[in-house]
Amino acid sequence: MVTKKIGVIGLGRMGFGIGKNLMHRGYDVTGYDISCGARERFREIGGKTAESCVEAAKDADALILAVFDGDQVEDVLFAEGAADVMRQGSQVIVMASVGKKAVEAAAPKLAERGIDLVDAPMKGSAKDAGCGNLYIMAAAAPGALEKAEPLLNSMGSVVRIVGEQPGMGQMVKTCVQTFFCLACEGACEILALAKATGLDEKTVYDVLASTRAASEVFKTTAKFIGSRCFRGTGNPISILRKDLAVAMELSEECGLSVPAVCGTAANIRAASDKYPDDDIWAAVRPVEESADIKIRME
Repeated sequence: MVTKKIGVIGLGRMGFGIGKNLMHRGYDVTGYDISCGARERFREIGGKTAESCVEAAKDADALILAVFDGDQVEDVLFAEGAADVMRQGSQVIVMASVGKKAVEAAAPKLAERGIDLVDAPMKGSAKDAGCGNLYIMAAAAPGALEKAEPLLNSMGSVVRIVGEQPGMGQMVKTCVQTFFCLACEGACEILALAKATGLDEKTVYDVLASTRAASEVFKTTAKFIGSRCFRGTGNPISILRKDLAVAMELSEECGLSVPAVCGTAANIRAASDKYPDDDIWAAVRPVEESADIKIRME
């Protein structure tokens, strides 16, 4: 393949893996992160790093954004000026879950500069990112998608085209993240109910796990809360809190009543406020604390 120059903005657990994978596949990758430690970690595996977003974006064929939220998309591209140094015909690929408004706002500004925006949020683990095994939900004009296809296929084992307008990928990802949060919250509340009523939570889990209603999210949630494992599992509660805020905003925009989403978002905000460094399974903690119980299934 012809080596292409790629910039990666955001070298957290997902951006680091993306950069590592592309580098191993022969792409010329330059990474940038505001954290000096993240940049050093990327250099330790042989990666090139920049000292600014602009430096990473300069002369790049594609600029991959693995940032936290929509504000950072705006900051990187326009406030800090990465878009101003990209050449016509290049592409910005937004792989983070940032909400549709951010990509809808960025797309026409990039188009004025002759730059495509490919809305391609990802689903998967840091390990998946590092070996090109992500599930990518892509939306962009057909010509832009065709051009981005080789790069997307280098990052994902599944590239699902979900629309022809930037923002549609973000909306699909919002639905996926919200479904995950609802399933996690349901598992937390049901097992807490079992404990609070004096039942053996492991017995209730075993019965539920044998039903058709059981899911992998239910089983995973039960495993982590039952062993009191709230950190280091790859699902930071801060990210899910942000994604649920996006879901709430999208629901309000549509005039849609989503009481379960509202309740889940409120509980995850409470858990995030008290346990900001925990993973999503900490959503059980405010529920437990309301009845002074602790679920254990070791």
